[in-house]
Amino acid sequence: MAMYGYSERGIINSLLFTIGNDVSLMNEFISLINIPTLFEQGKPKSYDILLEQSFSQFGDADLVIIMHYENNQKSKVLFIEGKVKTYQKKHWSIQKQYEEFNKEGKIKKNTSNLFFQLHLKKLLIDNAEKISNNEIVEEPWYETQRSIGKNDIVKNAFNKVKNCDAYYIGLIPSTQNEINNFVKSNANSDTVTILNSMHFLTWHLVKEFCENKELEAVLLNFKYNEQQIF
Repeated sequence: MAMYGYSERGIINSLLFTIGNDVSLMNEFISLINIPTLFEQGKPKSYDILLEQSFSQFGDADLVIIMHYENNQKSKVLFIEGKVKTYQKKHWSIQKQYEEFNKEGKIKKNTSNLFFQLHLKKLLIDNAEKISNNEIVEEPWYETQRSIGKNDIVKNAFNKVKNCDAYYIGLIPSTQNEINNFVKSNANSDTVTILNSMHFLTWHLVKEFCENKELEAVLLNFKYNEQQIF
């Protein structure tokens, strides 16, 4: 049986279901993001995975990975937001995404902008105590008020991540050189701090990982989504 999924969520779902309970393979996948502090406590003993999880007015998350360590060490959470080129476009620009995020005037509150979505996840974690007390969170950048709502499934997800050290990752169709140039050119940006808190992973590297590990089900979905992802 062949199973196909559309666009970034199709690839993400295929990858995570293929990795399954293989902690060693998950460690190798996480290592692609190149954040040394993720393994400074040693390798995780287990993972919790949340796919397409809603956080109410703090946005949905394409992928949430919670890393649990031995000896009750503090868990870490990765909020991963996936973006793709889309079939009709020739190129996806990380710089244009950032300029849209920083443009004057309010960005529409339900935007799928990469930086806005990860900004909301940082807002969620930075205000975890207020949210736990059912308080409204003031969002200063776009002058809105946000809450976690009353959905118990959303609250359960929030409870899983609220005490973790958090990392915010863009899974994007840019090349590594494009990312390096973007980070360098915006190094002195005086806008919101989300850029300084972000890390990036390229779809090119994910596909290469799947090829090296012979993850045929995921490669089938890359082929199915050819020209859509990057």
